[in-house]
Amino acid sequence: MESSSDSVTISLNNDPFECGASFRIYDGSQNIVFDIEEISEKLNLKPTMAHLRGPKPHNKNHVYGSSAWLLHSEKSVKSSEPGRHLSWILDQIAHAHSAIREFKIRGFKVEIWLTIRIGHWNTLAVLSPEIIAALQHFDIPLLIDIYDYQDLGG
Repeated sequence: MESSSDSVTISLNNDPFECGASFRIYDGSQNIVFDIEEISEKLNLKPTMAHLRGPKPHNKNHVYGSSAWLLHSEKSVKSSEPGRHLSWILDQIAHAHSAIREFKIRGFKVEIWLTIRIGHWNTLAVLSPEIIAALQHFDIPLLIDIYDYQDLGG
């Protein structure tokens, strides 16, 4: 995908308060060997966060239900425009089609998440044809998680 956040857009009828996107790989079942280093090597990317299934190292009361490899946009993209975050994620994984396909064949769950925190109710998100085509090219589902900032105590 070309690196142009103008060609990949998500328009909202109200400005979001904040947003972010993430590329996520999870183990699909307990039978999959989840090697964080192998995933990083095959994607040629370092995760923003990664963990293995089981007790959280610094909080034994919290147990991760699945292993995960996550790449988040928030620290790299300084914008409240959802399309810029999603474009950044797509640019980061543009070179990794074969690795992503391999992970899916092996049973890994691969997703892209877009999180939008809005300040006004009744916000409408519109995906451009370019963003739909880019997602189809990768054959990865896009999950859109929308929060009302007022419900979060804002």
